[in-house]
Amino acid sequence: MFEMRVDDVFTISGVGTVLTGFMQSGSISVGDQAVCKTRSRELKIRVAGLVDASSKPIKIAENGSTVGVICKQLDLSIFSDSLQSRNGYNVIEGVTLSYAPKSHWWG
Repeated sequence: MFEMRVDDVFTISGVGTVLTGFMQSGSISVGDQAVCKTRSRELKIRVAGLVDASSKPIKIAENGSTVGVICKQLDLSIFSDSLQSRNGYNVIEGVTLSYAPKSHWWG
């Protein structure tokens, strides 16, 4: 079980969509299944990769760490309802990534 508060989302060409944030509880590993919740949507994803705060690839991220979660085939447009403008910058609010129990998952 884990929960991560998402602070930023961006795409890296050839890699995928990266959700960066703070692990609030538990741990997450490459290959794990997760649920990404925005203000109005809930999407099931699979963790394709992880990077630590210095962009070094890691296999597991634990409670208290800042991490980037790499996801394939995740379109940035799903975060449009969670973008807020502050002092000329776009910031993301109300997005979390959490454990997806097998009953929530497909095939």
